[in-house]
Amino acid sequence: MNRLGLLIVASAWPLLSGCSSDAESSATAWEAPAWMADQAQGRESFISRLQACMDAKSWDLTVDESGGFNEPFSSEEEMMRASDDGQDCLAEQGIDVSALEKPLTEADLSVMYTQDVDTYECLVAQGVEMERTPPGVDLYVEAGLSGQAGAPLPDPWWPYGDQAIMSMPQGEVEQLRQVCPERWVFAGTS
Repeated sequence: MNRLGLLIVASAWPLLSGCSSDAESSATAWEAPAWMADQAQGRESFISRLQACMDAKSWDLTVDESGGFNEPFSSEEEMMRASDDGQDCLAEQGIDVSALEKPLTEADLSVMYTQDVDTYECLVAQGVEMERTPPGVDLYVEAGLSGQAGAPLPDPWWPYGDQAIMSMPQGEVEQLRQVCPERWVFAGTS
């Protein structure tokens, strides 16, 4: 056999000899990117610090990763007081909430795209049969910039907005979020 023949056989060998399904090989090949662990650590710290601050202000509320609360309020006045105290706690913890209001740049949106694609790939590796594939980065960035300018987004894409995910029971979605987290809104605000 000549060199070309050997090269062809060697190149095709992994395809011909594979015993595992595509789902198995993609599940074993996928590795969580560093940002997922970094943001998980940031979330835990954020919740812990904010919870301690709200506890110190005598609130019996459970803080979530968005800075909100899980319990219902008995009145709008109580809700406003908790919200005000929550904002004070965010400021005391060094969280710059105004950073969330700044317009996103192309660079910001490109990072968000990469993180959303990472989450998508994680979901696929978990066996979720997604109905849509990620758009190209240029389309994603263009849609993000247009949305900030007030243009309607007719068909926005994000991994957890996929119909395959939206049709799952909430408990399953929460389990997936533990393994395949979405990018965190407060990342980089402190």
